[in-house]
Amino acid sequence: MAGGLFDFKNVFSKISNKKVTTILVVVGFIGIVLIFLSDFFHSSASNPQQNLSSSDASSVFETQTASKLEDIIGKINGVGRVKVMVTVESGVENIYETDNKASTDNTQNGGDSSGQTQENKSSESSHVIIDNQGGGQEALLSKQIQPEILGVVIVCDGGSSSDVKESVTNAVSTALNLPTNRISVNRMQPK
Repeated sequence: MAGGLFDFKNVFSKISNKKVTTILVVVGFIGIVLIFLSDFFHSSASNPQQNLSSSDASSVFETQTASKLEDIIGKINGVGRVKVMVTVESGVENIYETDNKASTDNTQNGGDSSGQTQENKSSESSHVIIDNQGGGQEALLSKQIQPEILGVVIVCDGGSSSDVKESVTNAVSTALNLPTNRISVNRMQPK
């Protein structure tokens, strides 16, 4: 391809071998850095639920619980508009699957059969690691314990009616297995 737009042979003949080697090393290094960066960004974005802190997970739990309660309480006769606030004691607790290994080692003290036997027991525990969808690894989640609900505050249009208060209190108590003294039902301000 003599006379083409770009003549590689002519370009490389002008650059010394030492410069070509340096350029290739720098380009290779930049490529490796880009590969590591793409792995880092891909694994952190692939599982957003895993990256939630305990307090963030608690906040999500509170919000979802309040939303579900608002939906069901709003369907009770006489309630009208409703807002719910749920408070929890602590964060979500994750329990991970573990692999437990136990071993027993018996050693005989003394050279004959009348010697004493010493038994050494040891155990080792480690988390079970699995490959995730993003190509990384993570501990296998066995179960997730939701935080304990401390109390529920409900504000609704019908909150001044004793019948509505009783119906709402019983519904929330049943839904959350919460004692009625930790549920407060109040009247919402008029529009």
